[in-house]
Amino acid sequence: MRAVRGLLENGLPASSLDFVTRDPTKAAAKTLAGLGLSAVIADLDDTNSLEAAAERGYGAVYVHGTSGDEKQIDAREVPRAEALAGVLAAAGVF
Repeated sequence: MRAVRGLLENGLPASSLDFVTRDPTKAAAKTLAGLGLSAVIADLDDTNSLEAAAERGYGAVYVHGTSGDEKQIDAREVPRAEALAGVLAAAGVF
């Protein structure tokens, strides 16, 4: 959330930002939507949903850290980040 707020505070329009969520009714998703960001429904554990989301096209991507606010990496986040990076690379995003 700090990264998003930093982008907004430095002049990036909220309308230019999307975020990926499995459930737009969750508190974090509602907070981001309340800031003016658009939800993209996808699941980091489902490559097909990521591929569908990547078809939207993106100029830049921010992915949250694999350790959250903890000092230790959450092992579940590593394959999710790898899957997302792979899908975006295949889509030519980077």
